[in-house]
Amino acid sequence: MQERFTIEEIKNYIRKQDSLGDVLYNLCADKIVEANQTTKLPLYVSLGGNGGTAMRYDKASDNYYRDAGIWDVDYKYMDGKLVSDCEHMEWIHEKELVEITYEEWKQSNKGYVGEDARLSPDKEREEDDLPF
Repeated sequence: MQERFTIEEIKNYIRKQDSLGDVLYNLCADKIVEANQTTKLPLYVSLGGNGGTAMRYDKASDNYYRDAGIWDVDYKYMDGKLVSDCEHMEWIHEKELVEITYEEWKQSNKGYVGEDARLSPDKEREEDDLPF
């Protein structure tokens, strides 16, 4: 039996694509489900965990960005876990993105982020107000 989606779920999927070409190219039930997940993404993550590359969520591009190195990775859910999605870089493709603290992120990106990059951990996260 095929999955069915509401018009609103389809609209959410379309909004998350970069272009009409991506809408058609990426169209599958898993991508529609993924686009409609309401799980709040962690603001800071470590690629692979255990002190790996620290990245921050960038709402504008809907991906995780590495300030020290100026690069980013897309993400997806695989077996219920948040993982990197970057097939063009096999060595980091589908590595788990583990939530870390602001302090861990800042230490890993030392020299690339200033004091104004601070997001108070006790403040409700409002991505539109982020200074980056």
